[in-house]
Amino acid sequence: MKAKNDVVTGHSKTNVSLRKLIDDITKKSSASAPAKEIHITNNVSPEVYINTNEDVIASVIEGILNSVMTNAADGDIDISALQLFSNTIKLSVKDNNCYNTYAVACSLQKTVELSEHH
Repeated sequence: MKAKNDVVTGHSKTNVSLRKLIDDITKKSSASAPAKEIHITNNVSPEVYINTNEDVIASVIEGILNSVMTNAADGDIDISALQLFSNTIKLSVKDNNCYNTYAVACSLQKTVELSEHH
């Protein structure tokens, strides 16, 4: 990983595999998950890399995943990503058995501003 300092924010930027970052986050989230039968599938291509502050992006992804897992009944969560532009990635987190989509939407508001900025 190559790190450089962001002039605007002062944060260190690194070129990180999004797939590996999500794998690390899902392992940590699964270990601390409530007693539910939830299976997380990482469908992010190994070729998708992000060039930003790894800690900030990890916080955003953890927030999204925690929101979904908290309101998931037993089921499967699929994570995928699509690189739209050189600086824009669309991250999709799909739960096939969510019991409270309103609660998920409300809890995701905490991560919206941070994710849009990065």
